[in-house]
Amino acid sequence: KFAARGYVGAIVGYGPFKNSYRVVNPARVQETGKVSIVLSRDAKGVVSSSSSCWAAPALLLLPAFVFRSRRHPAPLLNLTLFGERPVWTANLANAFVHLAGMSMWLMWPLYMSRVWGWDKLAIGVALTPGPVFSGIATGIGGTMADRYGYKWMLRIGSLILVGGMAWQWYWIDADASYLESLFLPIAAMGTGWALVAPQLNSALLKHVHSDYWGEANAGFNTVRNVAAALGIAVAVGLVGESSGAQAGATFEPLWQFYLVVMALAALVVWLLVPSAQSNPGKRNGSQA
Repeated sequence: KFAARGYVGAIVGYGPFKNSYRVVNPARVQETGKVSIVLSRDAKGVVSSSSSCWAAPALLLLPAFVFRSRRHPAPLLNLTLFGERPVWTANLANAFVHLAGMSMWLMWPLYMSRVWGWDKLAIGVALTPGPVFSGIATGIGGTMADRYGYKWMLRIGSLILVGGMAWQWYWIDADASYLESLFLPIAAMGTGWALVAPQLNSALLKHVHSDYWGEANAGFNTVRNVAAALGIAVAVGLVGESSGAQAGATFEPLWQFYLVVMALAALVVWLLVPSAQSNPGKRNGSQA
């Protein structure tokens, strides 16, 4: 179903896009956002063997999609824009953060339920520090970024994310308490995400000409949604369906996966994401 919608959309959309012009169209940007939501929603539910039947044609059509996007005057995905360093680095970090970050909110309740045997109310209360710390950090991070720039908010946030995942991997156990094993990772995820994700989008848009803000923002959100869907698929595949105290061991590869992915996000933030705004002007959609 997921891929079928994509094929139908490609066929139906070919005519309207074929004769369009290289002008930012708010309706097209809005439709791009809708496509990303539908694709990510369906991808989260496609974790069966039958999906491979649709995946093969999609992979075969990928080169044609790339070729068409590079030559079309108004492509659905502006690959020239994505070729600019401020854009692809922000989106790479964005992908890593959400590859791990979104599935955690599914895996933590599963762990509490399967391994610790908690009920729904207890699980809901245990997850509360995440959004609470996120709300606090969002306001503080936005104010600090306006005053000192986004660079240090990104770096501090990425270190908090890595630290939270390292703590989780080291301490979490079937016999461990919530306060010593999961409270800090959940709070760190809320805080780190609030410092990183909004500032990545800000960093991207600061380097992109205003004519391309719509496309850049739509692309950023599409990358986030697709990465989240893939992360959920990976997490479900790693954990399986075991339950009880012995199920704690099945989560171990997942905690390692989260730590590695967040470390990669931190490396991109520290080493690749530009720290200074470019000079005004147009060049392939970026400011130069």
